[in-house]
Amino acid sequence: MTYIPLPDSFIHPRSNQPAKGHSGRMAEIKFYHIFKYTVDEKLRWATKQENIYKKYDVVSSLEKFGNMDIKAEKDALDHGTVWVEYQNGDGHPGWLYGEAKFIVFDLYSKFIFVDREFLLQRANNLTKGSVYIGNQEPLNKYVYKSQALYKPYRRDGRFDILTKIKTEDIIDLYSHELPIPEQFHSDLYRTNK
Repeated sequence: MTYIPLPDSFIHPRSNQPAKGHSGRMAEIKFYHIFKYTVDEKLRWATKQENIYKKYDVVSSLEKFGNMDIKAEKDALDHGTVWVEYQNGDGHPGWLYGEAKFIVFDLYSKFIFVDREFLLQRANNLTKGSVYIGNQEPLNKYVYKSQALYKPYRRDGRFDILTKIKTEDIIDLYSHELPIPEQFHSDLYRTNK
Protein backbone atom coordinates (compact mmCIF):
# COMPACT_ATOMS: atom_id res chain seq x y z
CA MET A 1 0.00 0.00 0.00
CA THR A 2 1.16 3.54 -0.77
CA TYR A 3 2.27 5.64 2.18
CA ILE A 4 -0.01 8.66 2.53
CA PRO A 5 1.54 11.60 4.38
CA LEU A 6 -0.62 13.54 6.81
CA PRO A 7 1.37 15.79 9.15
CA ASP A 8 -0.08 16.27 12.65
CA SER A 9 0.11 20.04 12.32
CA PHE A 10 -1.52 20.21 8.88
CA ILE A 11 -3.32 23.51 8.44
CA HIS A 12 -6.75 23.36 6.83
CA PRO A 13 -6.57 25.34 3.55
CA ARG A 14 -9.89 27.19 3.92
CA SER A 15 -9.84 28.07 7.62
CA ASN A 16 -6.06 28.38 8.10
CA GLN A 17 -6.53 26.45 11.35
CA PRO A 18 -4.93 23.17 12.47
CA ALA A 19 -6.88 19.98 11.88
CA LYS A 20 -5.60 18.32 15.04
CA GLY A 21 -8.26 18.56 17.74
CA HIS A 22 -11.12 19.45 15.36
CA SER A 23 -13.05 16.45 14.07
CA GLY A 24 -14.54 18.15 10.99
CA ARG A 25 -11.27 19.58 9.73
CA MET A 26 -9.44 16.32 10.46
CA ALA A 27 -12.05 14.29 8.53
CA GLU A 28 -11.75 16.61 5.53
CA ILE A 29 -7.96 16.59 5.50
CA LYS A 30 -7.74 12.83 6.09
CA PHE A 31 -10.20 12.16 3.26
CA TYR A 32 -8.48 14.64 0.93
CA HIS A 33 -5.08 13.03 1.34
CA ILE A 34 -6.29 9.44 1.09
CA PHE A 35 -8.51 10.12 -1.94
CA LYS A 36 -5.84 12.22 -3.70
CA TYR A 37 -3.11 9.60 -3.21
CA THR A 38 -5.26 6.55 -4.04
CA VAL A 39 -8.07 7.62 -6.40
CA ASP A 40 -7.80 11.07 -8.02
CA GLU A 41 -4.55 13.03 -8.02
CA LYS A 42 -6.46 16.00 -9.51
CA LEU A 43 -8.79 16.29 -6.50
CA ARG A 44 -9.13 19.91 -5.38
CA TRP A 45 -10.46 21.72 -2.36
CA ALA A 46 -13.73 23.58 -2.82
CA THR A 47 -13.32 27.33 -2.74
CA LYS A 48 -14.56 29.18 0.31
CA GLN A 49 -17.59 30.36 -1.72
CA GLU A 50 -18.37 26.82 -2.91
CA ASN A 51 -18.09 25.54 0.64
CA ILE A 52 -20.32 28.22 2.16
CA TYR A 53 -22.99 28.53 -0.53
CA LYS A 54 -22.93 25.19 -2.35
CA LYS A 55 -22.10 23.01 0.69
CA TYR A 56 -19.26 20.81 -0.46
CA ASP A 57 -15.64 20.39 0.63
CA VAL A 58 -13.81 18.79 -2.29
CA VAL A 59 -14.22 18.38 -6.03
CA SER A 60 -13.07 15.29 -7.91
CA SER A 61 -11.99 15.42 -11.53
CA LEU A 62 -13.71 12.05 -11.92
CA GLU A 63 -17.36 12.50 -12.89
CA LYS A 64 -18.56 9.50 -10.89
CA PHE A 65 -17.54 11.27 -7.66
CA GLY A 66 -18.06 14.99 -8.43
CA ASN A 67 -18.58 17.35 -5.49
CA MET A 68 -18.30 15.76 -2.05
CA ASP A 69 -19.10 16.97 1.46
CA ILE A 70 -17.05 15.19 4.13
CA LYS A 71 -18.51 14.32 7.55
CA ALA A 72 -16.57 13.35 10.66
CA GLU A 73 -17.18 10.09 12.48
CA LYS A 74 -18.52 11.77 15.65
CA ASP A 75 -21.20 9.39 17.09
CA ALA A 76 -21.51 7.13 14.03
CA LEU A 77 -19.73 4.15 15.57
CA ASP A 78 -19.70 4.81 19.33
CA HIS A 79 -23.40 5.68 19.55
CA GLY A 80 -24.76 4.48 16.19
CA THR A 81 -26.04 7.87 15.00
CA VAL A 82 -25.12 10.55 12.46
CA TRP A 83 -26.18 14.21 12.44
CA VAL A 84 -27.97 15.67 9.44
CA GLU A 85 -28.41 19.39 8.81
CA TYR A 86 -31.64 20.74 7.36
CA GLN A 87 -30.78 24.36 8.09
CA ASN A 88 -27.44 25.86 9.08
CA GLY A 89 -26.69 28.08 12.05
CA ASP A 90 -27.30 31.24 10.02
CA GLY A 91 -30.76 30.10 8.96
CA HIS A 92 -29.82 29.14 5.38
CA PRO A 93 -30.47 25.72 3.82
CA GLY A 94 -28.25 23.06 5.37
CA TRP A 95 -25.94 20.61 3.67
CA LEU A 96 -28.80 18.20 2.94
CA TYR A 97 -29.89 20.79 0.35
CA GLY A 98 -26.41 21.62 -0.97
CA GLU A 99 -24.84 20.75 -4.30
CA ALA A 100 -22.70 17.83 -3.15
CA LYS A 101 -23.18 14.69 -5.20
CA PHE A 102 -22.07 12.61 -2.22
CA ILE A 103 -21.98 13.04 1.53
CA VAL A 104 -18.89 11.09 2.59
CA PHE A 105 -18.96 9.69 6.12
CA ASP A 106 -15.80 8.77 8.02
CA LEU A 107 -16.44 5.37 9.64
CA TYR A 108 -12.90 4.90 11.03
CA SER A 109 -11.88 1.95 8.81
CA LYS A 110 -13.54 3.26 5.65
CA PHE A 111 -15.28 6.22 4.11
CA ILE A 112 -18.73 5.59 2.67
CA PHE A 113 -20.14 7.76 -0.12
CA VAL A 114 -23.87 8.36 0.30
CA ASP A 115 -25.82 10.00 -2.52
CA ARG A 116 -27.02 13.30 -1.02
CA GLU A 117 -30.43 13.14 -2.69
CA PHE A 118 -31.05 9.61 -1.42
CA LEU A 119 -29.94 10.70 2.05
CA LEU A 120 -32.35 13.65 1.94
CA GLN A 121 -35.23 11.33 0.98
CA ARG A 122 -34.31 8.88 3.74
CA ALA A 123 -33.99 11.63 6.37
CA ASN A 124 -37.34 13.13 5.31
CA ASN A 125 -39.04 9.73 5.58
CA LEU A 126 -37.55 9.05 9.02
CA THR A 127 -38.37 12.50 10.43
CA LYS A 128 -41.78 12.99 8.77
CA GLY A 129 -44.13 14.73 11.16
CA SER A 130 -41.38 15.89 13.50
CA VAL A 131 -38.88 18.02 11.53
CA TYR A 132 -40.20 21.01 9.59
CA ILE A 133 -38.42 23.58 7.45
CA GLY A 134 -39.33 26.70 5.49
CA ASN A 135 -42.79 28.14 6.20
CA GLN A 136 -43.61 25.18 8.46
CA GLU A 137 -40.52 25.66 10.67
CA PRO A 138 -42.60 27.17 13.54
CA LEU A 139 -44.22 23.71 13.93
CA ASN A 140 -40.92 22.26 15.19
CA LYS A 141 -40.88 21.15 18.80
CA TYR A 142 -37.16 21.36 19.52
CA VAL A 143 -35.70 18.76 21.83
CA TYR A 144 -32.48 18.46 23.82
CA LYS A 145 -29.42 17.23 21.95
CA SER A 146 -29.66 13.85 23.70
CA GLN A 147 -33.25 13.40 22.41
CA ALA A 148 -32.60 14.44 18.79
CA LEU A 149 -33.06 11.02 17.15
CA TYR A 150 -35.52 11.79 14.29
CA LYS A 151 -36.52 15.01 16.09
CA PRO A 152 -35.41 18.63 15.59
CA TYR A 153 -32.59 20.07 17.67
CA ARG A 154 -31.36 23.66 17.64
CA ARG A 155 -28.24 25.01 19.33
CA ASP A 156 -28.72 27.96 21.68
CA GLY A 157 -28.56 31.29 19.87
CA ARG A 158 -28.43 29.65 16.44
CA PHE A 159 -30.95 29.13 13.62
CA ASP A 160 -29.92 25.60 12.68
CA ILE A 161 -32.26 22.64 12.36
CA LEU A 162 -30.42 19.40 13.04
CA THR A 163 -31.50 15.87 13.74
CA LYS A 164 -29.84 12.53 14.27
CA ILE A 165 -30.55 9.40 12.30
CA LYS A 166 -29.11 5.97 12.95
CA THR A 167 -25.89 4.95 11.25
CA GLU A 168 -27.72 1.83 10.04
CA ASP A 169 -30.16 4.13 8.21
CA ILE A 170 -27.38 5.16 5.81
CA ILE A 171 -25.47 1.89 5.42
CA ASP A 172 -27.73 0.57 2.64
CA LEU A 173 -27.57 3.89 0.76
CA TYR A 174 -23.89 4.08 -0.01
CA SER A 175 -22.64 3.98 -3.58
CA HIS A 176 -18.90 3.67 -2.98
CA GLU A 177 -16.52 2.99 -0.16
CA LEU A 178 -12.87 3.90 0.29
CA PRO A 179 -10.80 1.92 2.80
CA ILE A 180 -8.89 4.03 5.30
CA PRO A 181 -5.31 2.72 5.44
CA GLU A 182 -4.18 1.21 8.75
CA GLN A 183 -1.69 4.03 9.30
CA PHE A 184 -4.76 6.17 10.14
CA HIS A 185 -6.24 3.66 12.59
CA SER A 186 -5.15 5.48 15.73
CA ASP A 187 -6.65 7.99 18.13
CA LEU A 188 -4.51 10.67 16.50
CA TYR A 189 -6.70 10.54 13.36
CA ARG A 190 -10.07 9.71 14.91
CA THR A 191 -12.82 12.16 14.04
CA ASN A 192 -15.19 11.16 16.84
CA LYS A 193 -14.58 14.08 19.22
